[in-house]
Amino acid sequence: TGADTGADTGADTGADTGGDSAGDTADTSAKPDDADGDGWAPADGDCDDTDPAVKPGETEACDGLDNDCDGSLDEGVADTCYEDADGDGYGNGSVSVESCSCPAGYAALAGDCDDTDASVYGGAEVCDGVDNDCDGVVDFDFDVPGDYPTIQDAIDAASSGDTICVASGTYTETLDFSGKDLVVDGYEGSDSTTLDGDGTGPVVTFATGESAAATLRGFTVTGGEAEDGAGIYVNAADPTLESLVVTGNECSGAYYYCSGTGVYLTDSSATLSDVSIRENETDFPGSGGLAYGWGTGAYVYGGAPVFSDVDIIDNEHYATATISYVTAYGVGMYAGATDLVYAGGTISGNSFAASGSVTRPGAAGGGIYFASGTLDISQVVFADNVLEAYTATGCALLAVSGTVTVSNSLFAQNRCDGDSQANGGGVYVGSTTLALSNVDLVGNALTGTSTSGGGVYLTGSSVVTLLNTGVVSNTSSGTTTAAGDGVGGTGSPSFTSTYSNYYDNGSDPFDTVSNPVGADGNIEVDPLYTDTAAADGVDWDLHLASGSTCIDAGDPAVLDADGTTSDIGGYGGPNGSW
Repeated sequence: TGADTGADTGADTGADTGGDSAGDTADTSAKPDDADGDGWAPADGDCDDTDPAVKPGETEACDGLDNDCDGSLDEGVADTCYEDADGDGYGNGSVSVESCSCPAGYAALAGDCDDTDASVYGGAEVCDGVDNDCDGVVDFDFDVPGDYPTIQDAIDAASSGDTICVASGTYTETLDFSGKDLVVDGYEGSDSTTLDGDGTGPVVTFATGESAAATLRGFTVTGGEAEDGAGIYVNAADPTLESLVVTGNECSGAYYYCSGTGVYLTDSSATLSDVSIRENETDFPGSGGLAYGWGTGAYVYGGAPVFSDVDIIDNEHYATATISYVTAYGVGMYAGATDLVYAGGTISGNSFAASGSVTRPGAAGGGIYFASGTLDISQVVFADNVLEAYTATGCALLAVSGTVTVSNSLFAQNRCDGDSQANGGGVYVGSTTLALSNVDLVGNALTGTSTSGGGVYLTGSSVVTLLNTGVVSNTSSGTTTAAGDGVGGTGSPSFTSTYSNYYDNGSDPFDTVSNPVGADGNIEVDPLYTDTAAADGVDWDLHLASGSTCIDAGDPAVLDADGTTSDIGGYGGPNGSW
């Protein structure tokens, strides 16, 4: 038993354990020629034995490596990039590279049919005489005069949502959008693209419920003749009017009234942007008893329109011949029963005059006549508006009711001359709530028989507040009665002034209201305007010069854009950088 056991145990155990164990270890260890230890040797197909992320069967990644050793780099995961020579984000489909990220000069999108012109690519078409979207069609399907000889022909053929591209030239015709929400684009601009009514009008009509999508852009609109809206007529529609010059339109044959000779809006929430309404004329040549003009430049009644960067300049209401009584309500603009926002622009050089044969001409609101509703004015210059009449009131702005706010605006050298009376050289306020903040009223003047309120005139139940406002060098120079060179009025209006400056307003600076200087932050100092030497007030620079006492002299609760206390005047306050 002992001999057998020893022999069996030693021999069998040694042979089995040693031999079997040695054989198993050799089978599972890394191969001697697998340098990166990924289980694959070069002989087995590892194409980079220094990188364990590279071997047969590995998932391909976008890293510039042949991860799966199939002889291709980044296949199936790299992007195709197209040569983009003009840098418009679209490339030439015939020249491409595969890359994980597009190199400089290449784009991920193809479809550029002209890779030398950045305005041409597989994107949106615009009116410019070029096939921008590379669909083989230049400027949509409605090109004038290429596809249609007249603009109205194109409008008649088009549907809402279409765009009509109009090349430069003069188009003697009148347009009616006929309820279609179209874009009519004079894409080469108003300097070279003209709509001429040739003595008929309105030149352009929106009167069938057009929405804001109905757009007129890039034209000079001229040659219209009509009692209402000789240039542009809008009734119960809300179009968008952009980059237009409305000029040389007339209401000259009317017996009784003219309104909105340049632009006429009723029950409209139209948007006007970058529009110049200039040198339109209202002229009553005939004979009769009464004649009225409402807004030679623009007429607004109802709705909630927005005017942005709109100039109303050098429009004229002139009464001739043998009419007994003529009254102009707003030479630049008449606005009533409306909620109007007017942000940015110049209202200047608008004028009323009458021949000696007109018995008692009256004019009110050289720049704007506002009747009711709300009016929000900001960053607007009222300058050089002139009313010469039997009675002349509100040389720049007249408000008879409603609520008016004016901020960061200038009233410079507006003038009224009244044979009987002249009131409100800058602003005339009737039964209105008016707030002026960061405004300058400078060099406005009244002449005539009886005058009052060279800067501001208040009547009746008006409620007027001035904040951070300059009332400077205004005059009331009546030959019989002259009152309130700075602020005047009649009745018992409410007048509140804080942190405002009253300087050089003649020998009688205040009438009807108490002198506020010395209380509530109100001061009397030379504001040191940069330049008031130019002949026209529109050319004055009313920024405060260095050393002006009005710098940081406003309400401490109101800050300039630089975080300091507001300056007094039109360029102070948070929106004073304009």
